[in-house]
Amino acid sequence: MSDRRKVIEELDEVKENLGGGEYISELILDNLLAYLTVDQIKDFTEHFKRTHDIMGYEQYELCMNCQDTYTTNETHTCNED
Repeated sequence: MSDRRKVIEELDEVKENLGGGEYISELILDNLLAYLTVDQIKDFTEHFKRTHDIMGYEQYELCMNCQDTYTTNETHTCNED
C-alpha cells in the first residue's frame, strides 16, 4: 500500500470517528486549510481549476504551426497572412 493511500485512509478514519457527514467534512477542510501554507493552497487551487475546467480560468497554449498563443478554453484557427 502506498504512503499516499495509507494517509488518505487515516484521514477517512478520522472522519468516520467524528461521525461523518457534511459538517465533519467542512471541519476537516477548515483545519486542513489552516494547516497548509499559502503556496500549497495556491498550487492546489490552480490544479483544481485546471483539472475541473472551472469557468474563467485561462491556460495558454502555443500553436506549433503559426506560433500564436491561444487559451485552451477557445478553438484556435491559424491566422494566415
